[in-house]
Amino acid sequence: MLVLTKNEALQLLHKYVRSDEKRRHVKAMSMIMREFARKLGADVLQWALVGLLHDLDYDLVKESMSVHGLVSARVLEGRLPEDSLHAIRSHDYRTGVKSESQLDKALIAVDCVWVLVALTACAEFEGKVSELAVDPLAKKLDSESFPVYLRNGTMLCMDFWGWLEGVCETGSERSTSRFDNNQGDP
Repeated sequence: MLVLTKNEALQLLHKYVRSDEKRRHVKAMSMIMREFARKLGADVLQWALVGLLHDLDYDLVKESMSVHGLVSARVLEGRLPEDSLHAIRSHDYRTGVKSESQLDKALIAVDCVWVLVALTACAEFEGKVSELAVDPLAKKLDSESFPVYLRNGTMLCMDFWGWLEGVCETGSERSTSRFDNNQGDP
């Protein structure tokens, strides 16, 4: 059962996450997770909130990433269902928490895909996500310099290459500004 509203989630986000870049990341994650949930017939609001709040502890644990996600889950206990908390706990391989559910795997995949999108946009498109296409993403993913754990995470996405086109659009700056103006749910 969700007991957290979008506004409460945004308040938590602003309380714990200081970096504008990280806030943009989790807002994009929320929108992508929402679309992924729609595609899979899952709970759209729940998945969007998981995307929004999965990095809540990032600033608190920067020096000890082996607990990244675990601290977020503790902060969110009683506010999100246990399966949401498990997804947040398991989204970073360094915690040792195994991904089990579709939600767990989707969060890992979307987070890894977002890293792929961000790295490619920065390297080849002056940071403009809205100008990305699938071909440069595929090239970056296949490069030896792209971390194996991120490559493996991206492959958790079903219909990966077709789905990436939607990620490019969802991750654009226009989309995250819509989120701030209450035009996009988490």
